[in-house]
Amino acid sequence: MASYVGGWLLFGLLCVVFELMTPGLFYCLSFALATLPTALSAWYGFSLAGQSTVFFISSLVSFFMLYVCVRKAAKGDGHYKSNVDALPGKKGFVVEKMFHNHVGQVQVEGEIWSAQSLHQELLEKGASIIVIRVEGVRLIVNAITQS
Repeated sequence: MASYVGGWLLFGLLCVVFELMTPGLFYCLSFALATLPTALSAWYGFSLAGQSTVFFISSLVSFFMLYVCVRKAAKGDGHYKSNVDALPGKKGFVVEKMFHNHVGQVQVEGEIWSAQSLHQELLEKGASIIVIRVEGVRLIVNAITQS
C-alpha cells in the first residue's frame, strides 16, 4: 500500500504543474490539494476504494473552499473604483473656462475632460474644481471655494 503514497504525491505535483501552465478556475489545484489527505490515507493503509473515497471527498471540499475564496476575492469589498467610477470626488482645475450652457475643459488626475458646471456658473481658467458626477463623457463639476 505504501507504493500508492508516492503515486498520489506525484499526481498532486503533476496537477500543480498543469495548473500553473493553464489559466482557469483552479480545477487542477483542487485535485492537487485533495491528493494530500489521500496520500496520508494511503500511508495509514487504507484500501484503494478507501483512498478513492478520501480523494473524492477531499476534491469536493477543496473545490468548495477555492470557490468561496476566489468568489470573495473577485467580488471584493466594493471600495476599489477604477476608470470613470473613480472620478467623482477628485479635484482638478479648469483648463478652458465654462459658463452658462458652455462646455469647458478641466484637468483631473492629469487627463483633460469636457466639463460643465453643476450650477451653470462661470468658472475661469485655473479655478479649482471637484468632480460631482460623470454624465456620458462629460464631467459635472463644482467650484472649490477658498476659505
